[in-house]
Amino acid sequence: MVSEPSTRAMATTVAGLLGADLAVAVTGAGGPQPQDGQPTGTVWFGTELRHFDGDPGDLVESTTAHALFLLEDALRR
Repeated sequence: MVSEPSTRAMATTVAGLLGADLAVAVTGAGGPQPQDGQPTGTVWFGTELRHFDGDPGDLVESTTAHALFLLEDALRR
């Protein structure tokens, strides 16, 4: 499901299973069709909602880059 609760549940569960301090989880509509009522390019990163443009490959690239940015930012804090 493309939603904040889904992303939070994924991150919380994987962090607990692995005993990790940080976890990355994303969910989104990668296209080419909308998913779960969300337009293509809609991506949830925990509590952050972003919209990216492009074809499915571009969306995966943008999503991956932003997820790594958020992880790096969290590690620096």
